[in-house]
Amino acid sequence: MKKILLSLIVITTIISCSTTPEAKTTSDKVDPNLSGYNYRRSAYIDAIKATIKDFENLDSASYKTKYSDTVLFYDNGKITNLTENVKFFKTCIAKKIQIKATISPIWASKFIHKDGTSDDYVYQSVTIKFTKGTKSVEVLYFQGDQFKDGKIVREYNYYDPTNLNLFMK
Repeated sequence: MKKILLSLIVITTIISCSTTPEAKTTSDKVDPNLSGYNYRRSAYIDAIKATIKDFENLDSASYKTKYSDTVLFYDNGKITNLTENVKFFKTCIAKKIQIKATISPIWASKFIHKDGTSDDYVYQSVTIKFTKGTKSVEVLYFQGDQFKDGKIVREYNYYDPTNLNLFMK
């Protein structure tokens, strides 16, 4: 699991180091090698930061507004929907668990397909600290979110659940 996480971080670091276009080309020709670009600021990045704030505050009502009704979550490969995802909020509230997240790095990408359509993604590495009383555990997540029409339609989370599972017992 650690090798997979480290591999994902290395790959995303390489991708994030690519340069963004300075300006749009005035040419009608499209570079056949162009498949997209990365950027450091966007409304999508702001939306992800807001979802993480909602998670820290365990505000499921606000959290849900950032996602499409048909969103799918891929939590270490396990596919869930929004209703199932938000159940974790209730668990944390019931167990009086506090959450603090630290994001680093975060970036957005636009992928342009050969047919002219495009997809927008935000990627981030997030360290989440779960605390109950004097006990706490930190979990490093790699998260990727796909956007359509301003809403998150897919969320991919990869992390080692071992310590979190022990902490939640």
